[in-house]
Amino acid sequence: MAETTVREHKEQFFTITKDTLGQQSEKIKNELTAMKARKREITTTLLLLEEIAVRCQKNGNHIVTAKMHQFLGTIQIQLFSQGKSYNPIAENSIWDADSEEYIRNTIFRAYKENLSYTRLGEQNIITIRVHGISEHRTMFYTFLSMVLGIVAGFFMHLLPDNAASYIADTVLSTVQTLFMNTLFLLTVPIAFFSVTTSLADFSGSSRIKNTGGKVLLFFVLSTSIAIILGFFLAHTFFQGNSIDSVRFSPLSAPNVIADDAAHFENILIDIIPINLFQPVLNGNMMQLLLVSFLIGCAMSYLGSKVDLTKELFDNGKQIFSVLMGKLMTFMPLVAFASLAKFIYKDAGMIRVLFLYFAVVLLGCIILFFIYNLIILIFGRLSPIPYMKKSFHYFLVPFAVSDRYAILSQTVDFCKKKFGIPAHEATFIASIGAALNIAADSMCVIVQVLLLSRLCSAEIDKAIALKIGITTLLLSFGSNGFVCLMAILSIAGIPFSLTTLVIGVESILDRFRTVTNTQGDIAAEIIVAKSEKTLDEALYNAY
Repeated sequence: MAETTVREHKEQFFTITKDTLGQQSEKIKNELTAMKARKREITTTLLLLEEIAVRCQKNGNHIVTAKMHQFLGTIQIQLFSQGKSYNPIAENSIWDADSEEYIRNTIFRAYKENLSYTRLGEQNIITIRVHGISEHRTMFYTFLSMVLGIVAGFFMHLLPDNAASYIADTVLSTVQTLFMNTLFLLTVPIAFFSVTTSLADFSGSSRIKNTGGKVLLFFVLSTSIAIILGFFLAHTFFQGNSIDSVRFSPLSAPNVIADDAAHFENILIDIIPINLFQPVLNGNMMQLLLVSFLIGCAMSYLGSKVDLTKELFDNGKQIFSVLMGKLMTFMPLVAFASLAKFIYKDAGMIRVLFLYFAVVLLGCIILFFIYNLIILIFGRLSPIPYMKKSFHYFLVPFAVSDRYAILSQTVDFCKKKFGIPAHEATFIASIGAALNIAADSMCVIVQVLLLSRLCSAEIDKAIALKIGITTLLLSFGSNGFVCLMAILSIAGIPFSLTTLVIGVESILDRFRTVTNTQGDIAAEIIVAKSEKTLDEALYNAY
């Protein structure tokens, strides 16, 4: 009878002590299997659960209660421990490789997006997200919605003009507008909290700061190259009839000052806000990012003295990230509405969409070869071993499309194929997963310039500079989609146009993940060479 209740309500409690940990873990494993959780999810969850329970018990909270909950396809486990305030997952931001807990914290870093902490009354509550909506399923639904949207767009031409116009300009436009307004509402706080928390995590021993500085320098260099590559690709391929034949109604172009030197001077002056509220009130993304950058650097410098502030900012990021995740569940609907409207207005959009897809893929390929060139120039190593061995690691990031989820595999790959020490590989790969979005930055520039051509919004040199600087700043912790939304206002492009490229984002994201992962590996090789920890004999063995 009790078993039936568990199945109906999808909820059960487990009491975990030091003596019953193994037994209760086995029961939880059986329950997760019954709930159709995947084997990999079950293995990860048990590792997280056991590590958290042990830490809580060491802190004096000898009894931990686990509550398993399933709702609408999402499976979560909440761990409750009575007593003084203690956050066992806070240590995932400690980068000190000399710490005994460093390697054990790897799993927390790899799955930190699946963990959250809160304190309610006298209880510490840690939540483990076991299972959510499958990325593969989301990609399938989005792709299916795109196909249906294209079919619907052509079908609308068979309807009476009044009916088709009403559907396009009222129904479909409303779906687009609601989604884009909500998206932009979440973009600003996510960008602010992401940049701040990513930089604030750089604390630890002087050795870690030295290594972290080298890693950061590599990612700044590679992202800058990727941004320049994006401008080059866009100016090369988005010319001529392929784009000019498909245009939306001209918009008011941003004000352009003839004297570029004066404009550049204004950019430097305007980037400093006169108070902390001005960037938010005026929607000035560059000022907001500068404030975020400075706060993050200061928090990194102060280290453990501002742990409570770090936790506050991290919680802010998690709150808005959860909201963003919920919003993204409507992506298939938005992809359908967008393509149906665009195809009805101008069927040439299909050609533009394929061209955009091809340009981004070409950019990812070029970036991979740029990483080879960087290894040759800065690492003074032959890039051939890196190139040949990396080909064997393309499918893992492509299939998972989450660098945090494959962090342990990336570390293991670098250790076995290049002889990089595990603690150093973990450190660099963790930073890369948080800060390295070179491929996304390249893609954002391509997107912005494509959309500017479609709506006749002129991008002069000064605006291009602002776009480049903003993209570089947003690479510290933000994702490509947040970066795109933040830049649109600078270029004078309406947010609604981004729905043109939203449909293929879930597919392109996999290729960008592969490229960024290869960038992480290249960074590990170069930094390990500079630190004299690279096993060059193993590196060259292929």
